Amino acid sequence: MRARPPRKGATLDPTGRRVRLPARARRGVLHPGLQRADEQSALHQGHADGDARQGVGGPGGGAGPEDDERPHAHRVQARAGAHRDPRAGAGGDAAGGGRGGRARAPARGHGASVGGQPARPEEEDGVRGELIMRRTAVTGIASFLGARVLRRLVEAQGPDAVVAVDVAAPPPTLGVRHRTLDFTEPASDQRLLELLREEEVGTVVHAAFFTNPRRDTGYAHELESIGTLNLLAAAAAAGVQRVVMRSFTAVYGARGHNPNFLTEDHPLRPNPALAWARDKLEAEEHAAAFARRYPDMAVAVLRFAPLFGPGVHNFYTRIFDHRVVPLLMGYDPLVQFLHPEDAATALLAAVESAPTGACNVVPSRPIPLLTALHLASKVPVFVPHPAAAVGADLLWSAGLGAAPGAFVDYVRYPFVADGQRARERLGFTPRYSSRQALDAYVRYRHPHAVEKARSATDEHDHEHEREHGVAAP
Repeated sequence: MRARPPRKGATLDPTGRRVRLPARARRGVLHPGLQRADEQSALHQGHADGDARQGVGGPGGGAGPEDDERPHAHRVQARAGAHRDPRAGAGGDAAGGGRGGRARAPARGHGASVGGQPARPEEEDGVRGELIMRRTAVTGIASFLGARVLRRLVEAQGPDAVVAVDVAAPPPTLGVRHRTLDFTEPASDQRLLELLREEEVGTVVHAAFFTNPRRDTGYAHELESIGTLNLLAAAAAAGVQRVVMRSFTAVYGARGHNPNFLTEDHPLRPNPALAWARDKLEAEEHAAAFARRYPDMAVAVLRFAPLFGPGVHNFYTRIFDHRVVPLLMGYDPLVQFLHPEDAATALLAAVESAPTGACNVVPSRPIPLLTALHLASKVPVFVPHPAAAVGADLLWSAGLGAAPGAFVDYVRYPFVADGQRARERLGFTPRYSSRQALDAYVRYRHPHAVEKARSATDEHDHEHEREHGVAAP
């Protein structure tokens, strides 16, 4: 016999137990604590052309992470609940009526709210075992690392267990499911929530980040900062178990007083004039805020050293594409070059082990920049720092340079990171050192220069042996 619904204005049980919702909830009216889709904007209130700190608790004056991420996730779920059968998909609406008019518990305890607060794990009543999410969604598959990770996941899990989420389509030979989504479009968070539910996604690998600075900084901000915020909100509302996000060791900032090895606890202080690094920093701030608010969703951030290897094209590799390389007078920083195979291996390890927090993914040994240029048979030309920064800005403005002047600091000061935490939490040990990654790239990009350098090295070794009677070290 169906129980009588609570009187109008009645509240939920103070203990947080599931109670029968009033009739207006069974008619599709949202919980009073959640607003309808037409009453809320789809995107975070930060603006691509505003201050980079706007919307993440910085001096720009926008809503900070402590005030924004939870309402955003609730708005995303509210919009889905207003138009979907609450029994469909993983983790139906807490506000919609389930079978027999009974409110359905969220799939994981962090996707819906009870009385304006996230549901507690003890309120699930065994639903977690009922709804098992299996697939892995990968974003940013058009990027070099994203494409490599997608292929490795297909090899490890099979094509049916992987979903590619991007504007670009994956290679047909992989046989994976492809869902087209542009993270810069309005209401992309709503579409992503529906996608995650329909595909029963349990893990999201977020690799939709630019490895090189872009002149259209507004678009980059919408994709990386706002897009990451929307992805995290949709993942929290859909009951995703884990999110693995790509980041960069460049978010530490290149500064003269950096320690020899930067740990994950070191403050993130990139140059505020460099939009490329600002957007990555904002994405990390969103990830940290969601990890605090939704502890049941494991959020891992992998900070990769600059990639170096066959097929890689980024700011550092463009330096090594020229015979004559301008360098800053009086500076020779240590640099780290990460082989792409090591980067993909670390991402797969994070998918399997579900760590939380940030981990530096770096090669076994750094190398001085001048030594790297010598090994690649490059000719350095030293210029003063002010002239280099001004020249880089002029070339960048003319559409000829590889990066703006603020990027010069990354060949002026070190930003070498420590990889101990990745070894402990991921069980990750790099196969390639910085020198081996450099050799692999030079061999791929300039095979004739490699043979010439090898011949010169052999001749030097023979001469050393003739003069000293021992082999060269």
